[in-house]
Amino acid sequence: MKVLIVGLPYFTKYLVNKLKAKYPQFTFIALNTYYSKSDKLKFLLHIWNCDVIHSINGSLEKSFVFDLSILLHRKLIFHWVGSDLYRAVQIANTPISKPKYIKYPIHLTDTPWYVNELSKIQINSEFVPLKGFNKEQKISDFPSTFSVLTYIGNSNPEFYGINELIIIAECLSEVNFYVVGLESYKKPLPSNIYLLGWVDNMQEKIENSVVCLRMPKTDGLAFFVLEALYFGRYVAYNQEFESSEFCKNTQEFINYIYKLKTEFDSKKLQPNYQIAAKILNDFDEEIILENIIKQYLK
Repeated sequence: MKVLIVGLPYFTKYLVNKLKAKYPQFTFIALNTYYSKSDKLKFLLHIWNCDVIHSINGSLEKSFVFDLSILLHRKLIFHWVGSDLYRAVQIANTPISKPKYIKYPIHLTDTPWYVNELSKIQINSEFVPLKGFNKEQKISDFPSTFSVLTYIGNSNPEFYGINELIIIAECLSEVNFYVVGLESYKKPLPSNIYLLGWVDNMQEKIENSVVCLRMPKTDGLAFFVLEALYFGRYVAYNQEFESSEFCKNTQEFINYIYKLKTEFDSKKLQPNYQIAAKILNDFDEEIILENIIKQYLK
């Protein structure tokens, strides 16, 4: 079996590496058909003898990759993971929407609440996670100093919640907030916000924190959230995910962080062992990869 995995490069490379390690008898190829001209040419080369095209990103807008996949009767899988859903909702009832992209592909999503959202635009989908964890789980003790970690993208800091973070940091001036991703910002930031830029040691950054925040305008189930929970940290999130604390506004984020800091300062706060065990059970890497292979072999 030969599978072409296209779409968002971060996800495609991650998934191909995992699948290659577990299923060496099959061929998996990651292609950046969005931004790489050479990968677009490679797609044309490989599609003639491939079995499955798995797109880590759904779409209802015209795509040469999807049109050719359908024309050649290849199995086509859309894996809805983020802003792709919100773009689809915007155009669902407009002339640029392609009904065949609803009917022909197998629709999956790595986000539980997207199943309901997709159904509103007549897409029947199945929750199939992409991110999994192995059983060699080691939860480190908390650092000696209470701190908070979050991710904010360089391309659109306001979307990822920089303005909300500023408010939270100003209200909790005794807490240090570390931001991965963002390298600089156009406005002065409170002195307790530290921009780390792109980091290669995300696990270390998570383990050096007590709380992790996630607060973009819209969101799929972020890898960052799952990783933080897996490593026994507490997560405040503006999405309703059962293993994290749901915070609807900045005041609720402030209240939750303050509560945890109070427990931390009084030596009552332990790593989030129970939720870490749940994440390991619910997102077992072996089972997740097996489920993805089953989709290919259907």
